[in-house]
Amino acid sequence: MFKKSLLALAVLFLLMTSTLYAQSSDALLTLRHEGVVTSAVWNSDETQILTASEDSTARIWDAATGEQTALFQHDSPVRGASWGADSSQILTWDEIGQVTIWDAATSESLMTTSHNANVHGAEWNADESAVLSWSDDQTAHVWILPDTVITLQHDSPVEEANWSADESKIYTVDETGRGHIWSLTDTSAEEIQTVVFDFGGMTLGAIWNTDDSRILSWGAGGGVQLWDTNSGLVIRTLDHNTFVDGAKWNIDGSRIVSWSGDDTVRLWNTDTGEELLRLQHEDWVTSAMWSNDESQILSTSFNNVWLWDSTTGDLMAQFNHDNLVNGAIWNADNSRILSWSWDGTARVWNLDQ
Repeated sequence: MFKKSLLALAVLFLLMTSTLYAQSSDALLTLRHEGVVTSAVWNSDETQILTASEDSTARIWDAATGEQTALFQHDSPVRGASWGADSSQILTWDEIGQVTIWDAATSESLMTTSHNANVHGAEWNADESAVLSWSDDQTAHVWILPDTVITLQHDSPVEEANWSADESKIYTVDETGRGHIWSLTDTSAEEIQTVVFDFGGMTLGAIWNTDDSRILSWGAGGGVQLWDTNSGLVIRTLDHNTFVDGAKWNIDGSRIVSWSGDDTVRLWNTDTGEELLRLQHEDWVTSAMWSNDESQILSTSFNNVWLWDSTTGDLMAQFNHDNLVNGAIWNADNSRILSWSWDGTARVWNLDQ
């Protein structure tokens, strides 16, 4: 895949330059795996942390002490993991195509559905009666629990998938640059619309706004495109200098944040397309997100986690891993940051000092 190939090419550079950024002594917790950590997330009351790793495990940790309390063994690298709403179950997905629901307390596998290749992502619907997953095997699956699987067939690997707000539709994006809208019933799915994205390269992802009227899509050609869902027409294009790794709406949809291999995070006015702010990094930016009140932006690039003032663009804090940082998130009140990295760790940083 495009992003994995770029990551592989970057490994030698990262290893040769790893001495530039020493491990920070400021981490509140350091949670260690034996391979790259691919995701990390708190549970709903922030008493536990769930991590996934290329060491073929997902693990639960006590968020106060850092003690490992559960381990979920897989047969291949785990691409991601998420909690159920009441923290009694977890959902994991892996490189050989397994999507599994586990009992969080006993580490027992409860249910599994399978793709035929690497799974890019999976998520529950609101009441956890179904799971949506998407894969390199050119399919997305809607898994109606416990045992009904609806297959959404594509002509290329599926890079992204989302539930609509009312869960009556599924949105998917394939590698060749087509967005698909599917009407969903309890037993079947019918494709009702196709949108052709055009980046001059591979489409890497897309996300819908809260009322499903607009789509943000991004790709290898160096841009973010804003689409009208009903007409399938481009409203505007927001330009970066090389591939865009992701983009998000703010809460009311008036602003967009995007991040790129051109070493920048950029903020845009949705209505005009005006670039409002540019946050310069030292290397490829791998993730970005707003704080709850949108006064700050959290980003990750190279070995670092960055915290910015979203109005002035001032750098407020920086935290360091020993290798490429895959992502970072805030806790609910924005007092702590959880980050995860190629260095085999997830780390918790305290901002309330």
